[in-house]
Parts: sequence; structure tokens; C-alpha cells
Amino acid sequence: MNITHTFFERKGFGGSETYFNILSSASKNNHSAKYVERSLQYKETFDNFYNGFENLIDSISKENPDIIHNHFFIPAEFSRIKGLQYILTSHCMLSEEFKLSLPDADTT
Repeated sequence: MNITHTFFERKGFGGSETYFNILSSASKNNHSAKYVERSLQYKETFDNFYNGFENLIDSISKENPDIIHNHFFIPAEFSRIKGLQYILTSHCMLSEEFKLSLPDADTT
């Protein structure tokens, strides 16, 4: 089974990164990680933030994974809209990533 995991950025630490590293090393399935394009990370507008995830899911869907494991709620919504097989585990409801997804968030 091919499982593609979606992440916002390469951090090398945190709950979703630790989960992915342990799972991919211990699993018999093929796990891969995909990230939002660097140019679309931490942009000032909600539209850019949102579009980064849409582009990510579009590119993943062309690879025909068996399932997409989204580690944030926005790519899960795009997976649902596009009719893809997916699961969602949100590790970041109180993180900077979540705050950036809110249109009126003050991230300073």
C-alpha cells in the first residue's frame, strides 16, 4: 500500500514528524512525505496559505496513492472535495500553523 503524508513544511521535529519517522521505519507499507511549495509557506494572505495546500493535493492526486494521510485539516478538505481516499490527524490545532490559517490572525 502506498501512503502519502501531507505536511506544511519541513521542520524535522514535532508530533507529525515524529509519527511519520516512526511509522515509515516500522511499517511494511510504502510511506512518502509531501510538503507545500516553499514559495507558498507563511505568505501574508489566507488565499496563498490555502492555495498551497490545494496545489499539494493536486500534485499528490496525479501520483495515485492508495491513501493520503493529512496532518492538517486544510489538505484533508481538498482530499475530500476531490474524492480521494484520505485520513486526517491534526496535530496542530493550537500551533502557529493553525493561527496562520485564520484570516484575521495576528501572528506577530
